[in-house]
Amino acid sequence: MALVNGLYQGARLSQWRYTMLNGLDDYLESVVGAGRGNQVVGLTMVPSGLFDADAEEPLWETMNFTFPASLDRRKDNGYVPRNKKLLTAPYTFFRVDIGGNSKDYDFEKMVNFNPGHTFTWNFCGVASPNPELLVVPEDYDNRHRPAEYAMVFNNFPQCAFTTDSYRAWLAYQTSGGGALNYVTGAVGAASQALTGNYVGAALGVVGAYASLQQQAYKAQREDRLIGNQSGSALVGSRTLDIVFKIMSITKEYARSIDDYFDRYGYATERLKVPNRSVRPHWCYTQTRNCAVIPESEGILPGVFARQIESIYNKGITFWKSINEVGNYSLDNTV
Repeated sequence: MALVNGLYQGARLSQWRYTMLNGLDDYLESVVGAGRGNQVVGLTMVPSGLFDADAEEPLWETMNFTFPASLDRRKDNGYVPRNKKLLTAPYTFFRVDIGGNSKDYDFEKMVNFNPGHTFTWNFCGVASPNPELLVVPEDYDNRHRPAEYAMVFNNFPQCAFTTDSYRAWLAYQTSGGGALNYVTGAVGAASQALTGNYVGAALGVVGAYASLQQQAYKAQREDRLIGNQSGSALVGSRTLDIVFKIMSITKEYARSIDDYFDRYGYATERLKVPNRSVRPHWCYTQTRNCAVIPESEGILPGVFARQIESIYNKGITFWKSINEVGNYSLDNTV
């Protein structure tokens, strides 16, 4: 027993490439010929590049991607939004798909989120009788390789192999595990006949006949299937893959939302002092349950405080230049 890919394994793992299956056939023939066919725990097909049966620890592979600076890049460079909010969820996000099982990730939860910068994804395979493939972000939600955001794929096809039942039985007998009874029975019958014990000789012959009959029964049995057989169209057709996708809304929707954000901004859902000067030309501010708190009581009458609160709750546009008031054609990108 040994440590394989970080797991204590009771079975020895061996691997053959898909182009060298003749070597696997020869190995199984030798195992069956030695009478140890039942000691093969299982056969599984996995991507050889991600699994190493000789490594004590899992082999981690990495792949780097670039944070998108545009949306809907199916035909060209895509639509570059004026409001960077469109580069975050739910308008833009990252999707990982393994064999039809997918999970979505928010770009803004990744370390160093900034359009044009890179982020890293990790994946590794753990070899065992039931191997698994692990895919996980490098740093996500302020954690390094967080387990709750990992994806695990373990639906690799299990394979089976056939054995010559008679050959396996014969190997077991000759190895000393079963002792060929028909030989000892025949020898016993001969010795008893020489001493005049004819009853004993007759019983010995019956024993030999029974053993020969058992041998004939073994020889007539069909080959036996060892292992579990499960199919996988994705593996069989060589289409199983890890697919990384940048998902976003279409260019048409992005334009409409961008125009809306230009004029009204977007919700922050935070308790704070309202923003009035975060954009180049104008800033629309709307609050919920606004509370005007004078620095000292008596400076602002309550009736006026309630009026100001109502204005903020209904929404108000702050312009930086009186000459630009109402000119929504200006570039108000943020």
